Amino acid sequence: MISSPPAGCQEKGNKMIQWALFIDPQQIGEKPEEGGETLTVGELIELLQTCDNNAHVFFRYSNGEKFGIINEKMFLEALYGY
Repeated sequence: MISSPPAGCQEKGNKMIQWALFIDPQQIGEKPEEGGETLTVGELIELLQTCDNNAHVFFRYSNGEKFGIINEKMFLEALYGY
C-alpha cells in the first residue's frame, strides 16, 4: 500500500486518481494547409502552463471512445509550405 499519494495524485475512497490533460484533435485533411487556424508553439506552451505539471497528456478521439499518447519520440519539427 502506498503511504502517501504520488505527485499529482490523490486518494478517493479506495482508488487513486490523478489529473490528466485530454486534447481532442481534429482531422483536417491530407495537408496542413487544408485546416484552419492552429496554435503556435508559444500559444501551446502558454496554455500548458495553466495545467498541473504532473498531469499525464492523452489525445482523445471519437468522443472519448479511443485514446492516444504523446511522448518526446513523437515530436518532429519540419518545414512545410503552402
